[in-house]
Amino acid sequence: MPNITTDNPRLPQRLRRGFTLIEMMIVVAVIGILAALAIPAYQQYIIKTQISRGFWEAANYKTAVEERIHNGVFAFPDPVGTLGYVRSTLTATADTFAFNADGSGAIVVLLDGEVHPLVRGARITVGRLTNGGWTCAVRGDGLTSMVLPSGCTLES
Repeated sequence: MPNITTDNPRLPQRLRRGFTLIEMMIVVAVIGILAALAIPAYQQYIIKTQISRGFWEAANYKTAVEERIHNGVFAFPDPVGTLGYVRSTLTATADTFAFNADGSGAIVVLLDGEVHPLVRGARITVGRLTNGGWTCAVRGDGLTSMVLPSGCTLES
């Protein structure tokens, strides 16, 4: 019985030639399919990350707001001076800090800076209730509840 690896004179030549065209085309097709699946998922992660980042950057000021409300100060004419506010790269315009004498109010973040096109124009509202509780609401075209931070609701 002949041994295929030693008796086939063409085998060593084939091994030296490298990959065939069809093998390369199959590899390119597999990479294309993987990329087609991965890119939309990656974009969803970017959207979720930017919305979460906007929320947490606004929520970061809750302690300073609570302290001022506890001291009877409800106006924030200069958030930089009064709260140590630092504008994020996610926002081109300054965030809004508005609170009433009963303690209710909101920190509103408009994501109009360096953000994904599907996030541009989204508005995150971190609201304070009169009982001291906090809420979160997100409004934006084309956003779904899948991209919201936990505890946030989607406004239409």
